[in-house]
Amino acid sequence: MPLAPSKNCSLEIIVLTQRTKRVRKEIRKTMQNIQKRVAPIERLLYSLDQASEALGGLGRTSIFELIKQGQLKVVRIGRRTFISQQALAEFVHRTELNSEVGNEAS
Repeated sequence: MPLAPSKNCSLEIIVLTQRTKRVRKEIRKTMQNIQKRVAPIERLLYSLDQASEALGGLGRTSIFELIKQGQLKVVRIGRRTFISQQALAEFVHRTELNSEVGNEAS
């Protein structure tokens, strides 16, 4: 026959639950304060997937074509291929300039 919890046991469970909630809230607040103080690390190199996402969701095939055409410079480290933040910015800048020239000609 199972034993029914006593009133003292139920009160202890309620008190522990309240403490747990309070501690969790304090931990969340502390973590938020830490995140505010830590400076984000600026990414220098992007994987090809990250670069395609940074370029508005351009497909991998398009990224490879741009690399093959020499429009996107790559950095190779071991077997991995990256695109630098600077190369992405230069590509976007060149593309903007080309589209401005094309619009003026029209």
